Formats: sequence, C-alpha cells, structure tokens
Amino acid sequence: YNPSCDSRGGLEHLISQIGNMGHFEVAKFIRQIHKNRPDTFYQDLEDIVTEKDEFKPFPQMILDELSDNLKSSERAQEYFRSRGIDDDSMNYFELGYSEKQDMVAVPLHSPDGLPVGIIGRSIEGKKFKNSDNLPRSLTMFNLHRAKKLSATLIVCESSFDAIRISQAGYPNVVATLGGGISKQNVQNLNRYSS
Repeated sequence: YNPSCDSRGGLEHLISQIGNMGHFEVAKFIRQIHKNRPDTFYQDLEDIVTEKDEFKPFPQMILDELSDNLKSSERAQEYFRSRGIDDDSMNYFELGYSEKQDMVAVPLHSPDGLPVGIIGRSIEGKKFKNSDNLPRSLTMFNLHRAKKLSATLIVCESSFDAIRISQAGYPNVVATLGGGISKQNVQNLNRYSS
C-alpha cells in the first residue's frame, strides 16, 4: 500500500493490518461490503480505524505489576488452582494479584487487544471490584484472542468459566462478564463469528 515505508500487500492484508482482524473477519468484511454497500467501502474502513478510539487504554505497567505479584504469591496462585485454573492459564491470560486489596485480577481487552481494565475478585468471600469505567458492554473477555482462532465462538458468563473452557481445548471462548449481553456484544458476535 506504500512501498516507500516498506508496507506492501493486497487488500486483505491491508484490512487485516488496519483493523487487526483475522482472515475470517477480513473475508466477512469484504463480502459484506461487496454485497451490501460497495459505495461505502472507504467509510467502513474509516469506521474500523476510529472504532479503536472508543476504548481508553488501561496502563500496561499496572497489569505487569499485578502479574508479577501473582507469581510471588503462593496464596493467590492456590486460589486460582482451587477454581480450576492451572499455571499455564495463569500465564497465558496474564492473571494478576493485588496484595493490598487481597484480590485476584483478570485483564480485559478491547476486541483489537488493547488492555482496557481489570476484573477483580476477592480471595475471601465473593466481592468483585473492577477497575473504574470497565467497558463490559463494549467488549467481552478473551474476544481479542478467540476471534482469531475460529469462525465459531463459545459464549459463557464469567472469565473463570472461559479460562476453564479454554483449558479443556476450546480456546475460541468469550465471556459476557455478567448474566446479560449488550447490544454491542451482540454486534461483536455477529462481526467476529458465524
């Protein structure tokens, strides 16, 4: 698309790079435009780029600190294990722990993989404390990974359920993070899966 900055490729590659989409998503996007709205192609590309602006990034430094805390807390690791979450998943999902609040932390990402907050749960009792302005209605837990793995997505309620389902061999799982599902989440499911 611009050889002078060493970026080359076809339309599929361009859309994949701009929208951080997998092959299936790109094919679906192109098919939808070709079939329904060929005159709005450039606006649809612009929508992909501006969609990322809906999310405020959560500091990666905090996620790294929480992850490091988990690695040094046998108590927090044992809590995850007692919930059926193994050590590999603790690393893969970059789970964390806040000693100050005595809570385990699960990172939440936007559909394109931007960290946007944490889901916190107390080790003692069943208290939840999410990061401020957690955009639960705009994204789902694990969507940024699952959408790249399959045209079919498995939907469950909690992040812990999603992690256990992934461990069972179904990594194309997402969690709504509550009993309801938002209009945006339905749109995400329609956009990223068949």
